[in-house]
Amino acid sequence: MRGNQPPSAAAAPVVKPPEVVATPAPKPAVPRWYLFAGDVLLVALALVTMLTSPHPLSWPREIFCAALVIVAAVLAVVALLMPEGKPANTSNKP
Repeated sequence: MRGNQPPSAAAAPVVKPPEVVATPAPKPAVPRWYLFAGDVLLVALALVTMLTSPHPLSWPREIFCAALVIVAAVLAVVALLMPEGKPANTSNKP
């Protein structure tokens, strides 16, 4: 009756629960301020284009200026939605 005996305590493997470690979120490839600086430059380019062009503006220049402002808005939204470099998980240690 060898197979019916309970396993001894010495033969049981000791399993430790894994430690929860804070892992930092990956840093974005482009810093936020680059995107905000791009916003300022794009809106400035649209303003300079509007102010230095003969009036009334032609429709291609109006579309160009509108596209610049739309791209600047998209960059601002991307900059606001980018994750920060804070830890993603918090440790459960006291």
